Amino acid sequence: MKSNPPDILLLGSEGSLGSELVQLWLGRDLGVFGIDKHPVSQHDIGYYQVDCAFPAKVQEAIQVVTLQYPSIKAVVSTLGVFGQNDLEVYDLSAFQHSVQVNLMAVCAFFIGLAQFYVKQMKPLRLVAVGSAAGNAGSQDFGYAVSKAGLNGLIVSLSKAYASKGITVMGVNPGIFDSSMSRAVPIERQEKTIEKTHLKRIGTLSEVSSVVSYVALEAPDYLSGAIIPVNGGQYT
Repeated sequence: MKSNPPDILLLGSEGSLGSELVQLWLGRDLGVFGIDKHPVSQHDIGYYQVDCAFPAKVQEAIQVVTLQYPSIKAVVSTLGVFGQNDLEVYDLSAFQHSVQVNLMAVCAFFIGLAQFYVKQMKPLRLVAVGSAAGNAGSQDFGYAVSKAGLNGLIVSLSKAYASKGITVMGVNPGIFDSSMSRAVPIERQEKTIEKTHLKRIGTLSEVSSVVSYVALEAPDYLSGAIIPVNGGQYT
């Protein structure tokens, strides 16, 4: 574990987008503390293993962060799991798992840390990476419901805490090249790509550059905003 205090807490540090952000921030000499379900991190960063499918483990992680690193500047969530739930193969347990990881865990981290930083009278920036599915829907009900919920979380937290120094924003990518998108059947990928104006899949760097800007450089007056990065995939 790195001894230097981190600048950024990254939820989902071991996924495709999380890894891209880690490399981007390390290249700028920023300290990163990662949280994910993998036993160890693939990156040279501070790291804490948490399976966000378990609420109690999430609460433990929040306590670790607030006790060990009470001066983080930004919290960025790239947490996400994607399944194949639809009307024909719907499974309640899979739906609940998706909502827990994609939405409830993010809510717990963001609300818990926002309240902590307000009490400490310290500023904090919260950035949730959602999905175009939050507006356009998805065959994976749990994923779409969760990402729509993140939209509500961002606006609600901003309304409650922006005047107290907690800036809250979201980035909603459309389909982009990642391990998650590659696991989607090619027919579904092609249909989604066809809905974009550019008629192509997004790149990791196109999404990560926007997330990094929102997390570190965007003005506080952007609080409550949810930025689409979808190549024109609006419906």
